[in-house]
Amino acid sequence: MHFPASRSQGKVGDDERNRTPHALLPKIRRLAAILLVAVCLHSVATSVPGREPRLGANRVVPTVREPGEGGPDEYKVKAAFLYNFIRFTKWPDDALGDKEDPIRILVVGEDRFGDHLTSTFKDKVLHERKVVIQFTKEVPKTIEAHLVFASAISSKDEEKLIERCSAKPILLIGDHTGFAARGACANFYLHDDKVRFQVNTDELKRRGLTMSAQILKLAEIVKTKKEEQE
Repeated sequence: MHFPASRSQGKVGDDERNRTPHALLPKIRRLAAILLVAVCLHSVATSVPGREPRLGANRVVPTVREPGEGGPDEYKVKAAFLYNFIRFTKWPDDALGDKEDPIRILVVGEDRFGDHLTSTFKDKVLHERKVVIQFTKEVPKTIEAHLVFASAISSKDEEKLIERCSAKPILLIGDHTGFAARGACANFYLHDDKVRFQVNTDELKRRGLTMSAQILKLAEIVKTKKEEQE
């Protein structure tokens, strides 16, 4: 004997499927954020120079091109990386100051970002704080920033910057190959016209900074040269 399907049961099933426990929402949002940054970072960098990452059968890292040539601008990509470096790095509680204090970014040297850096951070809130960006041609004697980006500066100024940021909770990042190995936290470099980056995990630890594994797994990990020679 055939009995028709119960409509009331079908409705109950739909309600159950559409009901998301409130307690799971924070975990779902966090997972979505992690997946989003992982896809974003995989699209512009890889952990080992010379190895092409795969995001499926036919997806590889996009080539960085000059502005106007149809590809991602190098400094637009770097600005996106800086955003995610801050987002997925943990500072000591006392390093961020009062709750009203902003996250401070300082660009030292030649500003090659154009509008990319300001547009990337416009109206953004990171660690429940607004973001303030400052620019200076010379290395300040006293550095008050959470992230310092060294752009097109001399070797002498690099040494000054490393010394003045040493052992402080400052995420020091440079635009030159080997900057991290000389005592900074990270540096960008180009390989096959793609933006890659190196991270010095010992420097992060020395400064009391903790960078997420989502970032570190995409980096080339380096050590400070002085430590390797000892």
